[in-house]
Amino acid sequence: YPECRIESFILDYGNLQEEAVAGFVGMVKARQPAYLVLNAAMNSNGPWSQSDVAEFVAVNYNAPSRLLQAALPHLPSARILVVISNYGQLKHIKSNTLSKQLRTAASTSGLDDIAQAYASSKDATRKALPYAFTKNLQSALVRILAAQNPSIVISGVHPGSVRTTMNTRGKIQPEEAARRIYETLLTMTSGHLYHNGKGINW
Repeated sequence: YPECRIESFILDYGNLQEEAVAGFVGMVKARQPAYLVLNAAMNSNGPWSQSDVAEFVAVNYNAPSRLLQAALPHLPSARILVVISNYGQLKHIKSNTLSKQLRTAASTSGLDDIAQAYASSKDATRKALPYAFTKNLQSALVRILAAQNPSIVISGVHPGSVRTTMNTRGKIQPEEAARRIYETLLTMTSGHLYHNGKGINW
């Protein structure tokens, strides 16, 4: 992509310290990126302990939420994309009550409460698989931040099943995923979810 200068900022989402958040915000203030892509993902096969569930919430939701909310005041007109998953759709939530809570959450603090309640629940995985739940938190976060920040464009993208160390059975290579992400950045409208350039239902 010759018209772009791409920089990566790698963080330990499972142990996100204040200094790391400050460093990220400092980078955003200094660079003033036109485009910002956040990719947070961990997954593992069950069964899962409560500490496993808490780690899912920390990596897949708490960290990107903190980073985005800290950076947004310094990104007055950016185009921001959160890499979600097909599991970031409500059809993958088993509990109707939990699905409704996610769908009707109106603030990031409300989402935080939902995330904490799930992580503390002894039957969390009966309501939703940890990966699906935390990816739906990302989808809800996109919707809420888009509504609260009309000057920016923020959406979510499911680039496909990408072959990585986490997903060795992925069907597409990372280079193809990057192309899809880039094309979505150029064409997306705020508050929506995308796959292969087309909007998908939450």
